[in-house]
Amino acid sequence: MLIKNKSMWNPVVISFDESDDEGLSYIYFDLGNFHYFTLTFNQDEDDQIYFEFNEQTFSIESNNVTYDLKGNILSFDFGEDIQKSLKIEKHIDIEINIDTDMVSFRKTLENIFLAKNRI
Repeated sequence: MLIKNKSMWNPVVISFDESDDEGLSYIYFDLGNFHYFTLTFNQDEDDQIYFEFNEQTFSIESNNVTYDLKGNILSFDFGEDIQKSLKIEKHIDIEINIDTDMVSFRKTLENIFLAKNRI
């Protein structure tokens, strides 16, 4: 699978919600050709971030991750547990479309990463 070997992902579509009516914060990256990457966190119910890559069999709940958002580049560094479960590299950069509402996108990331403060 070529997508997981690229150092920079360029999503076709990015969907996100700071917090829906059920307290779920999520980001969904449509990577094209039926490939996707998503991360979610429900502040009311969860204590770990849920990750999924391309299908539910490649998923995990873990807080063993860091992120950095500089300009329109989102970088993730994944712990070994996430790398193994998702069959993904340690470091991934994702280019965020310049039309994205970056204030809301950043708030969504902050809401998701509240999980790291719960353990």
